[in-house]
Amino acid sequence: MARGTAVQRAARRWQECALYVRGEIRAKGVHGELRRLDDYVNGSRGAGMAKLLADFAAYCRDHGLPANRVAAHLGSMTADVVADAYTNDKGAA
Repeated sequence: MARGTAVQRAARRWQECALYVRGEIRAKGVHGELRRLDDYVNGSRGAGMAKLLADFAAYCRDHGLPANRVAAHLGSMTADVVADAYTNDKGAA
């Protein structure tokens, strides 16, 4: 897969994630502006993250690491980042 295509797919997945999260927040009864999520959904924010993840995965692939190991490491890191944000950075933007 070409790296550009991988970046585009990663960006779409990031946008989809933001869309689902925004829907869940709205379903919890939150009203008003959710500009940051709107920006992620429309692609004006988060493109750098998508590029970083796609590039990281391609680099790992090019150096022989199996896809399932890269996914496991990224999943673990993501879980840690989310847990840290919920326990240590309340109120930080």
